[in-house]
Amino acid sequence: MNFFGNAEAFRNIFPAFPLIGHQPLAASLSECGSRELQARNRQALDGKLAYTEFLSLLIQDEVARREQKKFQMRLRRASFRTTKTLEQFDFERLPKLNRTLVHDLATGRY
Repeated sequence: MNFFGNAEAFRNIFPAFPLIGHQPLAASLSECGSRELQARNRQALDGKLAYTEFLSLLIQDEVARREQKKFQMRLRRASFRTTKTLEQFDFERLPKLNRTLVHDLATGRY
């Protein structure tokens, strides 16, 4: 079962898709994985969500997907030789560096 019943019903309810960036949501949703769409569809059916709530979830997913895609692209363009995490950092090589302060700063709470 589909949340909207069929594509025609969806178009009748949402005749003009909102734009995300410069791309219509409808075109963008086709890029979304079918598992993610099915999961949101199931969530909407189980939670008896309104169409607008369902659409809001899809838009949130799309925005998050685009942000992740931008981040991945920036990492590729940066051409870092290796990817390192803070946990992999060798604090023994810089004994004067305050490990606790570095970890606190990494949380983003100042």
